[in-house]
Amino acid sequence: MKPEISHFTSDDVVFTDGSTAQDVNTILLGTGYDLRVPFLEESGEVIVNPGSNETGRHRLTTNLRYLFPLHRHIFSLSASYPTNALAFIGLQIMVYNCPSDTAQSIYTASIIANGSLLAPRTELLRELADDEEDLRRRGYDPYYIGHRMVDNSAFDYQDDLIETLRSKGGLPERNTSFVEAWRRDCVEYLGNLKRGWKRLEALGQAQEWLEGVESEEEWFDLMKRVSTWQRDWETEHDQLVVFSDDTLIY
Repeated sequence: MKPEISHFTSDDVVFTDGSTAQDVNTILLGTGYDLRVPFLEESGEVIVNPGSNETGRHRLTTNLRYLFPLHRHIFSLSASYPTNALAFIGLQIMVYNCPSDTAQSIYTASIIANGSLLAPRTELLRELADDEEDLRRRGYDPYYIGHRMVDNSAFDYQDDLIETLRSKGGLPERNTSFVEAWRRDCVEYLGNLKRGWKRLEALGQAQEWLEGVESEEEWFDLMKRVSTWQRDWETEHDQLVVFSDDTLIY
């Protein structure tokens, strides 16, 4: 992940941290989007204040990057209604959306059905303030990064939602985590996996590797085997496979 662009030279793109990128063919100015909730803004329930960097207790506020105050990026802590009355699913970025949205949906449905699973509003606001302060200690401005899951925290976040419900009786106790081990593991070798699969296709061997692969466990095993196969090949040949349709996005 690169910071913002500082300037261009005749050969390089120079970023604000002093690093550079060479041989850049195309630059797309991805300016992002504003975090807005128009149907709640019209009723006055959400206040739009681009410069806001402090959580209030009375109305939801968006500074166009961050919607707050929210309990665990989901439930509104506005004083206008009960704490389990208004929920937002899918605000996070830098996550795998489907499993993240599933964990949030389970958490939301359980708490809508039983509001006693939530602590009092004052305690939830204090918890939010503590979370924001923890981000600051780690060098992040919570009102700038918004709902971004930093430092690979997305999986821990999902597990924590489900474990919180289990610990309070909102879900049956289980000995398994919500996030399967293979989801955590595959993050470490996605590059090898992608390059390996493309090489298998180029060699005409992909179908052979797919034979008999049906269950989730078998797919996970296949992913590991492809990654290991590619890693070993690149180590032996001391080179990284690059395909013509690969695009590096900063």
